[in-house]
Amino acid sequence: LSCLLFNLAIEPLARAVIASPDLPGFKDINGRAHKMSMYADDTCIIMTSLSQWRVFKGIYKQYAKASGAKLNFAKTQIL
Repeated sequence: LSCLLFNLAIEPLARAVIASPDLPGFKDINGRAHKMSMYADDTCIIMTSLSQWRVFKGIYKQYAKASGAKLNFAKTQIL
């Protein structure tokens, strides 16, 4: 049950990232855009610049304000 609740709670963040034209992600050989990967409670957002990180932080700030979620910076990696 907790997995289903998490999926419902994270959906607004996923939709906001997908809808953002400022987070283009990458396109595969078929031209489909990929902006994020989510599995269980792990999320990977595909960004290529610091400006995209700032865009994501703005989106996340709105999501966190509405949901009460907190980003664990100790587990956050930028590659």
